[in-house]
Amino acid sequence: MSHKNYQSILPCSNKLLKKQWDTSYYEEHRRRVRAMRPMVDTKSPAVHSHVVEKQKKKQLEAERKEIIERDNLTLLRKMNHIMSSSSSKGIDHRNSYRHHSLNEERREREMERVQKENESLLKRIQQVKPVYRVDDHVESWRRNAELTEMISSYPELPRPRHRTEKSKTRPPTREGEKVEEEEQK
Repeated sequence: MSHKNYQSILPCSNKLLKKQWDTSYYEEHRRRVRAMRPMVDTKSPAVHSHVVEKQKKKQLEAERKEIIERDNLTLLRKMNHIMSSSSSKGIDHRNSYRHHSLNEERREREMERVQKENESLLKRIQQVKPVYRVDDHVESWRRNAELTEMISSYPELPRPRHRTEKSKTRPPTREGEKVEEEEQK
């Protein structure tokens, strides 16, 4: 009875036959799709052994190992000879060679010359009198402090003195006595 509910795309006079034909066409289509072979070859290319194995590299590696083995055997023979020939004396493996530079004297003379130049330069620097006078800097600082006080809206409050510091309103000077003398005047 399911053929009575069947809705065909094309008009038909017998729904039962139309359903059977559509079903057989669909089954044939599904069979063909399952049996279909691809038109484009999407498989990976064939792998050639001479490309993958790299025989030349293996040959070079084997030759390198043979050379190493031959060298190791030669060293072993030499060590065996040394051990057997000097077994009573022991092996002298100490090297008392002192490294000696060919230009050691010249380098020492150059170091002495540079040292003398440095000492003379230090003496000259220490003997030069300073160009800047501390008194000028202190006076300039005082003038700036007075001008700042005159143009400020609020007067500066005195700050408490600490034992470690003489005064925070005074600039640090090398000649502390001169500043104290001027304050007393």
